[in-house]
Amino acid sequence: MINLKFFCNDQRPKISKPFVDNGFKYACDGQILIAIKTDEPDSEGNHPEKAHELFERGWDQGWSEIIMSMPDKSDHACQFCEGDGKARVACDMCRGTGLHECDCGNEHMCGYCDKGYVVAGDGNSCLECGGDGIAYKNQQYGLTYFAGRHIAKIMRLLPNPRVTEMASDEVLRFEFDGGKGLLMALTGDVYER
Repeated sequence: MINLKFFCNDQRPKISKPFVDNGFKYACDGQILIAIKTDEPDSEGNHPEKAHELFERGWDQGWSEIIMSMPDKSDHACQFCEGDGKARVACDMCRGTGLHECDCGNEHMCGYCDKGYVVAGDGNSCLECGGDGIAYKNQQYGLTYFAGRHIAKIMRLLPNPRVTEMASDEVLRFEFDGGKGLLMALTGDVYER
């Protein structure tokens, strides 16, 4: 069973939990969007309305599949766990902003966390680096680069992921046993990191 919560973003209300739309259960963290077929009724309330449309555009173009490979490690510490390999969660006091408003109305750095996050009390490993504290290198598919940490997350958490050989300039389409997904491309000068 895939834990869709790992593909959600607690900081953004519309994608803070999985949602059902048009026969699929979706989870999105802002960079990775995954979908699993379901018989559940559509979700009520605040969720992205166009998730289904993203998957329909160009999905069935008959592209051949290649096995997704784990990206290489870089020479840099993971920016999410700062190299200690421990999972971080958003701070309850500042709601992940890193700032705290005092009684006088001024904003100060939150004294309860480090830049909006605290080490998770459950002892889990960092999802971004796999727990070894070393960042992944970005990976190229076609002419486009994708975040190595996102590819590594897909590899670790989804069964048998496969990508299409042709990535668009904006998104990498992939499938896994039981579902399909989209990964947003990197933009700017980020190829080596």
